[in-house]
Amino acid sequence: MVTATQVVASTQLPGSVSTLNVAREMNCQPDEVPGVNAQAGGNVVTPGAIIAESRAMWGLFHRMSAHP
Repeated sequence: MVTATQVVASTQLPGSVSTLNVAREMNCQPDEVPGVNAQAGGNVVTPGAIIAESRAMWGLFHRMSAHP
């Protein structure tokens, strides 16, 4: 069981690190994020790159989220 204040991961990467709540940005449940992910694991994501994308209603509705 993890508490709200418990640290479960950390990083020491050079440069600035940005986090993005993809589920919130894409208006989906957290377990649906792999279905909208546009990047493969381990990819370097550059500013402006599309990281998540979904289409609904035969492509009429298109939603994207980009790296800040």
